[in-house]
Amino acid sequence: MQDYQAMLLKGAITLALLQCTWALTSPLKRLRRATTVTKGANVGLASLKPADLKIAGSAACGSYIQGYTTGVLGGALLFLGPHFGLTPAQIGAVATATTLGSVLGTFSASALADAAGRRPTMAFSSALFVVASVLMVWTPSLNVLVLARFLAGVGIGNCGAVVPVYVAECAEAASRGALATLPQLMISSGAMSGLVVTFAVALCRTGLGWSAATASRVSLGFTLLPSL
Repeated sequence: MQDYQAMLLKGAITLALLQCTWALTSPLKRLRRATTVTKGANVGLASLKPADLKIAGSAACGSYIQGYTTGVLGGALLFLGPHFGLTPAQIGAVATATTLGSVLGTFSASALADAAGRRPTMAFSSALFVVASVLMVWTPSLNVLVLARFLAGVGIGNCGAVVPVYVAECAEAASRGALATLPQLMISSGAMSGLVVTFAVALCRTGLGWSAATASRVSLGFTLLPSL
């Protein structure tokens, strides 16, 4: 049974990797199209400065976590199911918790950003990601897991609304188009990373004898690194 699940996981992740690779080409193509040279001035990627990339890259880490949190769940459920003995209704609760949190985060993002500012809002989202990641690594019960996924969803909703605005506001006119593509690129990269990590964890489980609890904690808790 475990061999069948591992084979099924490898096939699903291979197909998903192909889809994510295709998804990555879209923002990359827009980045290339944004690189043009006009008379006496560089625009697009040619105009980017290290400070621009530092600001936009730091802000887009939230977009990376958004993509990873979405992409990792499909494979992680294969570990969570045996670990907690999940029923179909419980699997739906784990999967839906992030979406519900994202809706709440999106609705609250505008008021929070106007009241506290863009950067404090992103810092608040990062704190939510850290708390959610620690809870997912700990995961003593299903209720804690659902709560962690919900908190991660709130952070995703805040970042999804604030990060593109913040990047566009910080960018100069000549590089705004190129930098505005970065959050979408990070979302696609995060989704692909989630699939790669899940695939690696599945190999470790079959080759090194990792338990379902260890596999689920590693795959879900990986978001702690970019959150910091």
